[in-house]
Amino acid sequence: MKGKMQIKTLLASSSVFAACSLVTGCVTTNYMPPPGVPTAQIRFREINEGGFHLYQPPPLPGCYLPSDPAGGDPIGVADVPPKNDTSIVLIPSHRQQPRLGMPINKKYIDRSYFELRMQADHLLTLRVRSPGYDQFDTAFRFTPRAGENYEVTVRFGIPFDVHVYHIDAHDGHYSEEPVKDLEIVRRCS
Repeated sequence: MKGKMQIKTLLASSSVFAACSLVTGCVTTNYMPPPGVPTAQIRFREINEGGFHLYQPPPLPGCYLPSDPAGGDPIGVADVPPKNDTSIVLIPSHRQQPRLGMPINKKYIDRSYFELRMQADHLLTLRVRSPGYDQFDTAFRFTPRAGENYEVTVRFGIPFDVHVYHIDAHDGHYSEEPVKDLEIVRRCS
């Protein structure tokens, strides 16, 4: 009887904490590109177990340090749970990104990708990192074209292994071509 009462008290306390956390702003707002600029649709996908946060940092020089500012709150989060993960997350640490309906060739784990409209026709600098692990951190840049679809894949490694593809989907055909102007920004020694 005493154990049941403790569980009820714990659940009630968790509910109050969750409600208070949501009111105080733990859930961030959705990312939006600057108004009036041309945009491209970009899918960010984690292709193995793990997860990453996406940032749009201030312009980076030829190299960067993991301690350099990432650009504020993450603008997107991908998280592929381990195969046997049965954990329950009571309080979301990030928002669920709305899907844009981009063309997709395969079925992916729902939490493993998100889609964003981002500014196009200029050099876009992005950074992916795993919070709390400096070794899992990569910055890259490329120029998306307005109205086009792209996919960024991220695989764990030191640093992250990042690839960017232009997606072409017309008349039932789907193809991905590597983006030619992709530049991985190196870390300073």
